[in-house]
Amino acid sequence: MKKLCKISRKETIEHVLKLSFEGRRPKYVCTVCGRASCERRQLCKPVKIRRKKSKAR
Repeated sequence: MKKLCKISRKETIEHVLKLSFEGRRPKYVCTVCGRASCERRQLCKPVKIRRKKSKAR
């Protein structure tokens, strides 16, 4: 499959299961188009997402 940044709207319908898995707990976001993925290699300009740590109660 192509990189997520290069997928057209028509192709998203064809690959909906793969894409839904990629978006569950994304670790990276593309600085060009804003798409998110678990894998860095799926995006053209990935940046790691920083997550806030929740405080234990």
